[in-house]
Amino acid sequence: MPLACPERALASAPTLSEILPCEPAHVINSSVRSPRFRWVLENEVDKATQHAMEKEPGLIPEVRFRLRIRQGESIAVGPGKIALLEAIQVHGSISAAARSLGMSYRRAWLLIEELNKALNSPATSSEQGGQRGGGSLLTPVGAEIIRLYRAIERDAYQACADDIGTLTSLLKGA
Repeated sequence: MPLACPERALASAPTLSEILPCEPAHVINSSVRSPRFRWVLENEVDKATQHAMEKEPGLIPEVRFRLRIRQGESIAVGPGKIALLEAIQVHGSISAAARSLGMSYRRAWLLIEELNKALNSPATSSEQGGQRGGGSLLTPVGAEIIRLYRAIERDAYQACADDIGTLTSLLKGA
């Protein structure tokens, strides 16, 4: 069953083009299983699939799409920023999110700063230190960016699953 276009699914919610003041440049990453290939969402490889791939590498083709929206020379939205937003949502701080992703706090902070500068409204809000050490939260815009990004990945998978299955069937061992 095809998913509805995110813009039509929530008419009152902002579209990605309303959140990000630019035209999407490249739509190209999404783990959904298929009997003929493995479609990988960034940071979503389940342990059973990972074990099977380590036990018999190369038997199941791995398909990855990586959606990036460029604005000038920078990547305004991409898989790394989405993973970081999701980690902030889980951990409640940039430093804990960075640790969970194996990146430095400075790198995470720079990615969030770059993302927020590219948006009409910030994706995160931060509180300064204090007794509990402050923290960061997603704004409604940040949550909507994650939702839209993941919906685009699902839609892309559904739109091209048959063709990818045909293409991967041409590979040796398929």
